[in-house]
Amino acid sequence: MIILKFFISIILYEIQILKKRYEYLKYIFQNLNLIDYVNYFYFKKKINPINCKKFKNFLFSNKKKWEEIEKKNIEIKNDKIILIDNFINQAQCSLNNITIGKYLSYFYNSECRGLLNKGDIKGEELFKSFGIKKFYYFDDKNFFIRSCYIFKALKILKNISNTKDLCNLKINNIDIGLTTYDTFIRYSRIPSSNKIKLKMIVLFAQALMANDFFSNLFKEKKITKLVQAEKQFLPLSILFQNALRSKKTIFTRTGTDKISVRIYDNFKERYDIKNKFSLTVLKKIFSNKYKFKAIKLVDKLYNSQFQNKLYGKAWAHYISTDKKIISKWKNTEDPNFQNKSIKISKLVSLNKNDLCRINNWNSKKKIVTIFLPYMIDGNFQHGRKKLYKDNFSWSINTLNLIKKIRNVNWLIRQHPNEARYKTKINFHEIIRGIEDEFDHIRSVPENLNPTSIKIITDIAVTSHGSVGVEYPSFGKQCVVGENSYYTHGGFNICPRNKIDYEKILRKINYLKKIDKVKQDKAKIALFIFLIFARVKNTFIPEHLPIFEARMRKEDESLYWVYALKRLKNFNFLKNDFQTMFKYQIRNSLRHTLDLKILHKKNLNF
Repeated sequence: MIILKFFISIILYEIQILKKRYEYLKYIFQNLNLIDYVNYFYFKKKINPINCKKFKNFLFSNKKKWEEIEKKNIEIKNDKIILIDNFINQAQCSLNNITIGKYLSYFYNSECRGLLNKGDIKGEELFKSFGIKKFYYFDDKNFFIRSCYIFKALKILKNISNTKDLCNLKINNIDIGLTTYDTFIRYSRIPSSNKIKLKMIVLFAQALMANDFFSNLFKEKKITKLVQAEKQFLPLSILFQNALRSKKTIFTRTGTDKISVRIYDNFKERYDIKNKFSLTVLKKIFSNKYKFKAIKLVDKLYNSQFQNKLYGKAWAHYISTDKKIISKWKNTEDPNFQNKSIKISKLVSLNKNDLCRINNWNSKKKIVTIFLPYMIDGNFQHGRKKLYKDNFSWSINTLNLIKKIRNVNWLIRQHPNEARYKTKINFHEIIRGIEDEFDHIRSVPENLNPTSIKIITDIAVTSHGSVGVEYPSFGKQCVVGENSYYTHGGFNICPRNKIDYEKILRKINYLKKIDKVKQDKAKIALFIFLIFARVKNTFIPEHLPIFEARMRKEDESLYWVYALKRLKNFNFLKNDFQTMFKYQIRNSLRHTLDLKILHKKNLNF
């Protein structure tokens, strides 16, 4: 049986490698000049083989700019190394990582080096334009080594019978098993599994390989800092954990053009999400004169969104649909771009009485809305679950619990971006079956605008989503099942375990409105998350919907046009981000904070 698993796993691994190489070849034929590529790759000639002229223009000007900057400002005075990762090879991600690295180079008089996937020509050329000349390459090794890792994986997993045990499996304190299961969910699009699948064996082998690579990499004592974009899935989670275990300081960003840098320097923090802010900052803002300004700014932000019957990030998936224009993104760099509006599907407004009449509900009963998470993304960004194994398990168990709870009416809100991830289990069908059997449970109409949902909902329930901070700020109770970036703020109802969770749901009709103190705390948390910890990085083009992670070829070309415009006006030492980032480093703050918003040059935390 083990021998059969061994050979099947090797076949699956090699199919994956072939697919990867096919995509790489397709990229070469579509984006590179083949003659230049041969000269670049095989004959090591200093030539850029990428066809995109806008990208080349940016690289040419960027190289000149940074040569001038480094002559005046950056002098390497020690042998310490700042490592900059480029595994998320997307324009905004790469530029943010590199600019953070260059500032660290300036602050600490240290050398920057790149960490790239082998064959990442575009990333390498981009790094070189910033004066970064040395690189570490992560690759898939050869067939023999891959086979050895499959054998090693099977040997370790032979006594592991289920995914619960897999998730508890650590090697040298690195969560190899949890990362394997998380990656399996994300890329197989299977939201939950009790059994060890053959694909998990392959992923576990890859995790072992990544663990050995990064463990050896960080034996290099000269590497003292790492700039990393994301920390979920393979190989990023393994990279992140190894860096912290090796006592490297990690700098990672939240935001796009308005950003905050989160600093990690403790292995215990490895499952703190990037936007988990210090309780000290929350208390500082809450306890003095800054509180009223912060609340006023948050109210202004949300009121402007409510005017368009939308709020938060939940409507991002409507971009590029064709039915009705409701809102526009203003682009200060190109006023004509305002004509290319966000197009979103036709949304309707309902109040509580309307909904109760449609569903034949008693309007005197409270309406509780369950906000479902992504099924295949963000499962373990806060670490292991405390109630159920994964997002799907939390969702399906919660739905089973509420079947018998009739003292309130229940609305089920699927995550708006869920359809985009194409989860292999059709949750629509599951909910439809429950609706047919239980008249006190209904799904939220797909065309109901988010502001109406806010008005209709008396109490919210979430696993770990953003409604856990938004709804308390609206004066509504929210039950939060799992740990999240805001649950240390003290304004949620957080069950300790499954039994506690079930008790809370059974008696949810007795929950009173949230008090004013907790509502204000939630608003302060939103202020920190959305406003205070968002400093404009003037090197990065303004974020537009077309510059989202899955950027089209023509949109990326436009991105480099905007990047070149920003480059021409960029002053390395005279900008708000440089000032606030330097203040953060000097004062050992967890996040970059925009003190100008509070009209302060410094603030003692």
